Amino acid sequence: MRSRFCFSVAAAIACVSVSLAPVAGAQDGAGSNHARVLWNQAVDAAAGSVLAYQTGPDAPMPLQREDRTWYSSPRDARIVAVPNASRTITGRLLTEAPGESGRCESTPGAATSDGTAQSMELLEAGEAWEVLQRPAILINTNFFDVRPQVSGATWRESGCSVPFGVYFDNSAQLQGAGAAAGTEFYSGPKGLTGELEQGWGRLATFIISGDGTAASSIEMIVAPSPFDNAEAESRLADLHGAGRVVTAFSGLSLLHPSGAVDAPDGVRAARSAVAYSPALDRLFFVQAGSSMDRESGLTQSELRDLLRGLGATMGVQLDSGGSSAMLLNRGSGVHWAGQGVVGGVAPPGDCPALLDAVCSPGMGADGSSRAVAGWLGVGSPVIPQPQPQPEPPQAPEAGPEGESAPAPNDAELAGDVAPQGDPEHSDSPVSALPLPE
Repeated sequence: MRSRFCFSVAAAIACVSVSLAPVAGAQDGAGSNHARVLWNQAVDAAAGSVLAYQTGPDAPMPLQREDRTWYSSPRDARIVAVPNASRTITGRLLTEAPGESGRCESTPGAATSDGTAQSMELLEAGEAWEVLQRPAILINTNFFDVRPQVSGATWRESGCSVPFGVYFDNSAQLQGAGAAAGTEFYSGPKGLTGELEQGWGRLATFIISGDGTAASSIEMIVAPSPFDNAEAESRLADLHGAGRVVTAFSGLSLLHPSGAVDAPDGVRAARSAVAYSPALDRLFFVQAGSSMDRESGLTQSELRDLLRGLGATMGVQLDSGGSSAMLLNRGSGVHWAGQGVVGGVAPPGDCPALLDAVCSPGMGADGSSRAVAGWLGVGSPVIPQPQPQPEPPQAPEAGPEGESAPAPNDAELAGDVAPQGDPEHSDSPVSALPLPE
């Protein structure tokens, strides 16, 4: 079995600004309040462990609009929240193992008309999970090249493609395997287009880096325009040169502190995303809907609102639609909660033949899925929990009349408590409700 991975399938995408109708079943007011309470109860019950939360009618997802108002949706999703991410997270992309022959490199005609070599082999979810040694979390990553190949074959027929944007993993080099090869940017064209190549869009690069210890950093760089990924590549070169283990992949910008986000396409589909909250130090992996049922999924606006509702301030949409897939290891110590979950135990999932895995909807019983170019594995299989560090005692800050000032809660750190005196939000109990974590 090959350990080469390629980016996920890119369908033609039209980035247009649209006015979206309310989601069927979505609720403002008390309904969204209930969704937030359930989410925070699940976070508390996880007690510092990685949380996998299934949403649905009995566990609606909490969403927050750009104007800071809240609503909820009963649609299906899996939300994985990794706490203390800057001290625990490591990622590994599916890359070709040293010494393996490259099937796609030797496939005749595996290239596009502009000469882009389609050199990466497409793998299904179950295959990728085995190659990456059954990580705690597996999720598809980059959009990939679906343009016609000069052989006359499609990417489906040749089984070969190349990811769009940056796809980078230097763990093999730093561990001595294949070090002579130097830094490799596993990447294809620095923009995003579809089968008809009627235009190119920019991409954002999500970077997880570490120094070989428990310390890691998470950042996101948005390209100013298509084919302008110089900042991301320069940052990766610096991190690699400093001896840090780096995993990086590309997607569409959903959230970014600078406001550099892409206009939603308004299409409902299965969705995949990765996001981060620096204030909460929490990393999120999201897979929503089924690849077999477009109407079960989310629009890009809803996906952005979900990430915002979770407290994230940066996030990328990964390849979605038929490529959207997530697989979780039952033995990784992940705490489960939400729709159809009893006692924190993992639900059946959609791949009963893979006894040690929980698969997102749309996969085959054996973990089969659309074969895509890029897969990210996190945890091997357990994600370690950081050891508590003693903190030096500090004198409490004096409040009015000598009272100690209360410590900020997660909602205040994440910035999702409405400003005091704001007439737009002062009468909204949902907007003003702190997250009780």
